[in-house]
Amino acid sequence: MNSTIGVDDFFEGAEKVLEVWYNLSGKDLRSISRNDWDEILKIIGAKIMSTYSTDTMDSYVLSESSLFVWPDHFLIKTCGVTTLLSSYPLISQIIAKSYSLPELTQFYYSHKSFTRPDSQFHPHQTLDQEKKFLNQHFPNGNWHSFRHNDSKSEWSVFTYIAELKCARVGNDISTEIMMYGLSTNCLDIFSRNTYKNPELDMRVCSKMGDLLPAAVLDDVLFDPYGYSVNGNMCSTYFTIHVTPQPSCSYA
Repeated sequence: MNSTIGVDDFFEGAEKVLEVWYNLSGKDLRSISRNDWDEILKIIGAKIMSTYSTDTMDSYVLSESSLFVWPDHFLIKTCGVTTLLSSYPLISQIIAKSYSLPELTQFYYSHKSFTRPDSQFHPHQTLDQEKKFLNQHFPNGNWHSFRHNDSKSEWSVFTYIAELKCARVGNDISTEIMMYGLSTNCLDIFSRNTYKNPELDMRVCSKMGDLLPAAVLDDVLFDPYGYSVNGNMCSTYFTIHVTPQPSCSYA
């Protein structure tokens, strides 16, 4: 999503997604410090660009997608060649030092197949690398892969649910939509060069505020192109990330 995309203008829009739930005996994950999150994101290869908080959720727009933190779970989405899984050992250390007897109750990791997997870094270059990494931490976890008969794209999901007597199973529902081959008119909306006043004019042109009118938008229009937005409303949110290069458009 940033300007350091590469000489051929390619950028991997497909996002790695990590969601982890905990039983913290009434404690709150939002007490993790900004410095700790910065260190976690440094390992991933991302940084915080903007933040917004509601009474129940902290929202971060990243240089590569988004981070959301609730009292009992967090969700990180990162695109490009970020190394999301590599951050998990540090996350575990921070959780262990910050809370008394924390219990991990659910762990989810997923991503669509990458357009250029060879450009990824360890442990994301192959599914076997990812499986080996995750099986070291969660030997009882499960891998699932989904592919439409006529599609070259595959959706891979790793799940682990702890067998705890008092484990609270999260019941939130999320919907994810992935789009390719966006029209030129659509792509131009997310380029700074289209506007005299990019941040203001782009919001008006894209009608981003109409998606969830009551939500507070926290967004970044990257230079020279690319866009990320977190729409925040209490504990409800939406997040959109647009890679508008014609050769690899993705949203």
